[in-house]
Formats: sequence, C-alpha cells, structure tokens
Amino acid sequence: MVLVSLVSAVVLALAPSDQPRWERYIETARPSAVERNPSIPPVLLAQRFFETDFLNVNLIEPEQDNSPMQNESSIAVNPLNRRQLIASAVDYRSGQSAWVYVSSDGGRSWQNILLGKPNIPGFTAGNDPSVAWGPDGTAYVVYGGFNRSTPPSGENGVFLARSTDGGRSWQAHIPIILHTGTMTADSTFEDKYYITVDHAGSSPYRGRLYVPWKRVIDRDSSTQIVVTWSDDRGMSWHPPVRVGPVLPGTSLDTTFGQSFPLAATGPNGEVYVVWNSGTQRGIGFARSTDGGRSWSEPRIVHTYQWMGETKFTGTQYNHTLKGGTRAETYPVLVVDTVPGSPRRGWLYLAWAADRVPNVYFSRSTDGGRTWSTPKIVHRDTSGDQFWQWLALDGTTGDLALMWLDSRDDPDNRYSRVYVAYSSDGGDTWWERPVSDTAFDIRRNPFVGGGLSGVFAGDYNGCAFFDGTIYPSSVDMRNAEQNIFDSDVYSAPIAVRAPAPVRNFRATTVADDPRRIELSWQPPVERSFGQPLNPNEYRIILLRNDSLIATLPGGTATYTDRDLPPYTVHRYTAITVAGSDSSAPRWATGYAGGARKPAAATILQVWNGRQPTLDATARIQLPARRADGITPLVNLARVALLLDGREQTLAPLSPGDTGSIVDIPFAAPERGYWRVQVCVLDAEGNRSDTSAAFIAYIGPVEARYSDAFDDTTMRRYRVGGGWALTDEFAFSPPRSLTESPGRVYAPSQRDTLLLFPIRVERDTLTIAFMTAALVEERDSAVVEVSTDGNVWQRVLSLNRSLYPEWSDGIRSPADWKLATVRVPVPSAPTDVLVRFRFRSNLSVQDDGWFIDDLVIEGSSELSVESSAASVMLYPNPTSGIVFVQDVPEDATVEVFSPLGERIALPNVERVGSTRVLDLRTFARGVYTIRLVTGSNVRVLRCVHLGQW
Repeated sequence: MVLVSLVSAVVLALAPSDQPRWERYIETARPSAVERNPSIPPVLLAQRFFETDFLNVNLIEPEQDNSPMQNESSIAVNPLNRRQLIASAVDYRSGQSAWVYVSSDGGRSWQNILLGKPNIPGFTAGNDPSVAWGPDGTAYVVYGGFNRSTPPSGENGVFLARSTDGGRSWQAHIPIILHTGTMTADSTFEDKYYITVDHAGSSPYRGRLYVPWKRVIDRDSSTQIVVTWSDDRGMSWHPPVRVGPVLPGTSLDTTFGQSFPLAATGPNGEVYVVWNSGTQRGIGFARSTDGGRSWSEPRIVHTYQWMGETKFTGTQYNHTLKGGTRAETYPVLVVDTVPGSPRRGWLYLAWAADRVPNVYFSRSTDGGRTWSTPKIVHRDTSGDQFWQWLALDGTTGDLALMWLDSRDDPDNRYSRVYVAYSSDGGDTWWERPVSDTAFDIRRNPFVGGGLSGVFAGDYNGCAFFDGTIYPSSVDMRNAEQNIFDSDVYSAPIAVRAPAPVRNFRATTVADDPRRIELSWQPPVERSFGQPLNPNEYRIILLRNDSLIATLPGGTATYTDRDLPPYTVHRYTAITVAGSDSSAPRWATGYAGGARKPAAATILQVWNGRQPTLDATARIQLPARRADGITPLVNLARVALLLDGREQTLAPLSPGDTGSIVDIPFAAPERGYWRVQVCVLDAEGNRSDTSAAFIAYIGPVEARYSDAFDDTTMRRYRVGGGWALTDEFAFSPPRSLTESPGRVYAPSQRDTLLLFPIRVERDTLTIAFMTAALVEERDSAVVEVSTDGNVWQRVLSLNRSLYPEWSDGIRSPADWKLATVRVPVPSAPTDVLVRFRFRSNLSVQDDGWFIDDLVIEGSSELSVESSAASVMLYPNPTSGIVFVQDVPEDATVEVFSPLGERIALPNVERVGSTRVLDLRTFARGVYTIRLVTGSNVRVLRCVHLGQW
C-alpha cells in the first residue's frame, strides 16, 4: 500500500515535466500571439512632437511586409572605420527571420540585409539579437533560433553571422550551440544571448568572442548562466561553462529567474559577467581571469526593488509598465580598457528598477570587489525611466547612457529616448532628450492574459566611439497609424558638437517682395553643456540646399536680398565647430510672402426680396497673404464667380484689406447658384477661390408651377440623378424623375430642392401628378422646411398605394393626383419644398415620376364657408366638367398648369351647375377658381387628355 502511494506521488510529480513547456519558453523568448484588430485606448497628448538637438534616423527601410515589427535592438561601430555601423533587432519580417542593418555614412542612412533562417525545418531566427565588431574589423551578429512547428519540438540554438567586408556580405547561421532531434524534459533551452569581443591591446585574449546566455532545463524549471567563447572569429566554439548557480523552480518566475547575462572584458583579459538574478531581486556578478575557463564565486553586488506592476501576460506573470507592457530589470556592464585612461580597468554598471522605474548607476575601481552606492542618473524622476543601455567610448573612456523616459507626458504613457554623457567616470552626468517624436510602447499588436500591447521588446542598445554616441531603441511613432509598424530609431550624437541655433526664423518683408530677413539665437554651448565661445564656431546658411553665407560665431541676423518676388525658399542653418557640426535647423520664407493673397469668405448672399435677378454678396476680405503671416498691402480687386464662371469684377483699395464689403451682382437666370469669390492684388496675383455659398437668386412668389416640359430643367438644387425624361409623362413631352435611365440603382440617394415659395397666410398647398413606381422599402417623399435645417415629411409614396403602381406596366392609368395642404403657423414666411428619394440595397423598380406641379402659398387659397358645398365631377376628366352648387353671382376662372388664365368661349349654366367644355385642352392639372366678391373657392381638375 505504501509502495503504491509512493509510485503515485512520483507519477504526479513528474507528469508536468514529461510534457516539456517548449511553447511557453518560446513565447516568453519571442512572443508571436498578435491580435489583428487590437484595442488600444487613444491617448490625447498635448505634445507629441519636439525640437531636438539631434537628427533622428529610422534604421528600418520602407516596408511591404505584413508584419513590419521590430524591437530589442543592438548597435555597434567599426573601430577601424567610424563611418561603418551595424545594428540588428528582433524583426518579424520574412516569417521571423534574422536581419542586420548596415550604415556606411556614420549612421545617417541604413540598408536592411536579410540573413534568413537556418536550413533546419521549422526554424525561425533572429531572437534576442546582439552585434559587435572585432578589433580586426570583422562584424558579428548573434541571435537565437527555434523550431516553431505545432506542436513545438523544443529544438533550439544560438547562431552567429559574420562579415569581413564592412557589412556588405554575410556568412550566416554558424551554430554556436544547436539542439535538434528528440527533446525531453532534461533538454536545454537557451535564451538571452549577447556577444562581447575583447578589444584590449594588452589582453592575451584580444579578438576572443564571448557569448553568455541563460540556460533553462524544464525538468526542474531551473535557470543558470553559461558562457562560451571563440578564438577563430566565430567558426568554432568552446563548450559552455557555467558561471552562476543552478536555481531550480525559477524559469517561470515573474523575473524569468536568472536572465539577461552580459559579458565585458578588462584591459588584461579579465572577463566579467553580470546578470539579473530575479528571484533574489539582485544583480549577479562573476569574474574570470583565465579567459572564461573558471569563474569566481558568483555574488549579488546590488539589490533592487522590482519594476512596475505584476500582471498575467499570456504565458506567465510579468512585471509590466503602462498598464500591461512587459518590462524587466537587466544590468549593462562596460569596462574602461583605453590605453592611458586615468580610469583604465574601472567597471561601470547600469540598470533600471523601482515600481515607478529609475535608471541607476554604480562603478567599481577594484575589479568588481567593491561597488559605489547606486545613484539615479537622471535629474527628473517623474514618469518611467527604463530599458537603459550603457556604452563606453573606446578612444576616450567617456560614458554614455540611454534609456526610455516618460517625463514629458503628464499621463506617463508616451516615451522619448534620453541620453546622458559623462566624461569623469560617472561623477557627473549631462542628459539630453533625443527623440523628436514621443511614442506609446503599448501600441504593439501582441496580446496575452486579456491584455493588449503586452510586448514591445525587452531591451535597447547604445554604441559610443570616437566622440559620437549612437543610441538604438524600439520606436512606435508609426504605430499611431498602423499598430504593426514599430521601428528602430537611432541618432548620431557627437558629444562635442556645437548646439544648433535656436528660434531660427525667416521673416517676410511685406513691402519688399525681393527680401527675406533671417534671425536666430546663437548657440552658447556644445551638445552636453560644454561652453562654446563665438570664436570657436561659424554658422553656415543654405537656401534651397545651396550655400549663401558663412557667418562668424555670434551672428544673429542675415538679410537675403534680390530674390524673385513671391517665391518660397527653404533655409538651413548649421553650426560648425572644427570637424563637428550641429543638427540642422530649418525655416521657410516667402519673398514678399505667399504669391497669392489669402482667400476671402462669403458671409451672406441676398436679393432683398426683389422680383429681379439682382443680388448682393457680403464678403470678408483677407488681411494677409496665403501664408497667413504676411500683411496684404496691395489689395486691388475682387472677382465674383457663379458656378465657377466669373460674373463680376469689382475694384477695391488697399484700405479695404481685412474689411467687410458688399458686392452687387446679377445672376443670368433664376435659381440656385454656387457663389464664390477670389481677390486679386495689384500685380494680378489671385487668391484661391472661397468656399462655395449656395444661394437662391430670383423672386420668391406666392404661386409657382412647373409642367417640366422645357428642354432643360430649371436651376433647382439637385443632388443625385434627378432629370427630365420624355419616356413617360402625364402632359407630354416631359416629366421629372429621379431615374432617367429606367430602373433606379441600389442605395440611390436623390434630392431636388424647388424654388422657395412665399406663404402669406397659414396654409401651403402642393399639387402634382405622380406615378410612384417604387418598392415599398424605398422612400419617395415630399418634405417642407421654413429654415432649411428642420424638415417635415408631408407626403410619402410607393407602389402599395395604388394597384396600377404594382402591376409592373407603365400606362396612363399610373398617373395619380397628389395634393398636400401643409399648415404654416409662422406665415407669412418663405417655405422650402423638396422631393427626396432613397432606394434599398436589393430590389429596385421603375422610378418616381412627377408632372404638372403647382404650389400655392397665397391668401386666395382660403375657402369661405359660402362656397364649401361646391363639387366638381368627373375628376379626372377627358373633356366635359360639371361644377355643381355654384353660387349664382360667382365668376368661373380656369388656369393652365403653368398658372396662365384661359379664356373659355362658353360656360353653360344649368341651374346651380356650370358646364365647362375642356375637350380641346391638353393633359395636365388645371385650376378652377370660383370668385364671389372677396371669397374664392379653388378646385383642381385633372385632365387626362385625348388618348
């Protein structure tokens, strides 16, 4: 019984280890879970763009890949040619391949070279890349790879690529260590590798390559730090030697256990390794004096407070910043090996820690036996400071430290790269912002644990050589538009370069269009606060990239003369001190200002209710030219355009500049017009036309009709397909329709606005013949408005209203009389009437047809009770019409569909009935008025014509 229990316990204990957690380790090393439509909350920032003293450079060339993501960058300078640099990053392009970025002009431009993947089925490459140069000018890239097949096999390895021609060509995928075949819980998984090269001339190991990494064994979830080396420029490698202890149960710790190892070499061949001993919240340290074969007892040289907040990110719990982006403490170590340096052999260490992280610095002057008290490097501790990298100038021993910094965002979301410089071994630091654009590290597509934006990399990089610092960092400025588009940015920072000029301005001389005044504030210091005297520098001025002047230091103004009038020029100012130069400053100037005056604005167009086509436009004239800065001093004329054609050209005077003027004009015909204006200066330069003002110009009548029989439609305001058609009309030859091409289209939207009508009393009457051959799901409506903003639907039509509209056949019987009486309580007032049509997505029909429209808003529409009993029949009619119960003293008047009175030759009276002979009349809607004294009775008669 006891034996059974023991066996069961063993089975239960080993079960997890019999299923190695390869996917978890791989995802921790290089996350791949992305969300196609990640939800990142927008952050409104008062300022994202900044003026910086340093030129920002994107190391990534224009991308066409579907996964244009990079993070975790490293950068290095060729000690034999400072203009040659290499860099690398975790790059998701080409199916997660290894890449190297190469510059041959001192980091101002970069070429991206695809190294690809090892020729091993299922392998990706490019994990945790690092770069270095050897003392002989050989370039190296170290990176990891693993099998990402499903399910994961656990195969993994560490690889090296090298170049002996300055980065032009590469020998890739040389294995440093490789694990393939059947993997078990006792197999090793290698992670977090970083290359270092011994450059010391006095070292017996000069040129040796060192690569430490974290080794994980799944059986006991242990982590350990190992290191290997190569003496033949990376072609073969010594078996890994363990540097630190084996710590079981730490690989899935929040801190990744023992991780982020980094090696540095001393002047006499010493090798130092530091790492994050996460479970101890400390910086691990060990030393070798025999080229890495044996190591001192590892120890914790500094402890720290863990970083940020702990959150589950999909594979495990991690420390996070900004609400959910993974971030962990890691150490960076450099050693001064510069011959003749007063601090030769000193060790310098930097790391980031704390709940709201800061960047710390410490040093050792005795080979790592003792260390100085850690101090925060940056002066401002507001916001997060994290992902630091420390570099040492191999020619001077000076130090440079870069990090990401959120101090400039009050909400602690957006970060910028900052760099600090020290020339005294870290006693004093001068810090400067580098990024000209702040970015949000949460704007990445990686997801996990219900969080978005969980992975933006784990580290940055920095190089420093011959007085120039090259930070490299993940940068999400382009992820504002495409969350998959993270990049790597750098900036060449010469520590003794003169600062650029400040407040560089190009000022237009308004009354002299051939002159531009340039002004600036001269620099008084170099890049990191070193004093700069006027006799130590000169200022170079360029116009449109051509040199125009070299000025002595201290100069603050320059006049550029004899320029072509009204031309634009781009000026560049560069401060030069010896062989160093500042970042450029730019200013754009206009000789005489912009050639064009600024555009005018139409405030109002009206015709004062005149029965003519005369109108007036009220115009706000510009006070400046189109640049918005230069005063407009020679205003001469204003042109008024109707539908894009110049209608009026009125004179102005310079004194009219900026004022409001009224310009009279006449429209060619009644209707709606697009009214625009432009102004001209005395030299004939025309402004852009103003925004269009849609205005009705013409009389506003109390009675209006349209038989739609003209060859062209009146100037209604038309949106969509409204037009005249001769295919189907109640009174030939034409009618109005929104579908002149027979069947209307899906999702059709058509609106026709009629001329305004004057309503004198309290009722507006609209009458027209119509055939609404439209689907029941479509809208064919009549709407009215008194202000053009709020519209009231007064009639809605579709084929369900009459059987004739649903039979699918066009015929005269389709024409029906539509009459609408609309109360207008605000009368007397002007009223707008519009026809609006909207079709559905799927089923369409013949269309909406309108003919013989009559609109009345006059007082004559009121009906007195004495005539209330009058009747008219038959209606519709084809000839004879009987008007019954007509008062004896009433006069009968007949009006055509156009509103013209028609003289009747004979009106027969039979008792109280009048008989009207309309047989010779054309088809249409006729108006019959019965006038008795001051009382009027209005009747409609629909004439069907002779068919």
